[in-house]
Amino acid sequence: MVGYWPSGHPNWAGRAGAHWARIRRIVLANPVCGICGHWGADSVDHIVPLSKGGHPTDLANLQPAHSRYPCADCGKRCNLAKGAGSRRNTEGETSRSPLRTSRKW
Repeated sequence: MVGYWPSGHPNWAGRAGAHWARIRRIVLANPVCGICGHWGADSVDHIVPLSKGGHPTDLANLQPAHSRYPCADCGKRCNLAKGAGSRRNTEGETSRSPLRTSRKW
């Protein structure tokens, strides 16, 4: 997890500050959309939406997504189409699980 300033802290500037800009650069270093899997992502998507308790700056909760410009391959603005719904597979894990283990924890 990248450092986190809770809202209300004097250093917290939300998504307009330098902290969010640094996190955004890290997430978009690999511009493959975490929703459709195509290249060209231009925004950051919260896997578990903030409205449902997702952490605002935890890298494990962030993935690249198409938003400003539609995907060149499928034509979707994936982040806008997803809205506040989280992407979960049939096992209940988010779409961007870091590792698959051989047993349930």
